Amino acid sequence: MEWKAIDDKPAQFFFLIVAPPLEVSNQYLPVLGKIAQFSKEEDVPRRMLEVKTPAALLKLIEEKGV
Repeated sequence: MEWKAIDDKPAQFFFLIVAPPLEVSNQYLPVLGKIAQFSKEEDVPRRMLEVKTPAALLKLIEEKGV
């Protein structure tokens, strides 16, 4: 998908966090932090490209302690 990334490379993964429109407690911030930490691990992008089922993605997430 074309995306105006800082590094000019195409985006391969998107993560969606859904919260109420008037969320003032910022409870989503820890989730956002875990997603950022998860996606920065060296082997995660390659392994996510190999994921074929939701169960396989959940297994990877659990393996990484997210």
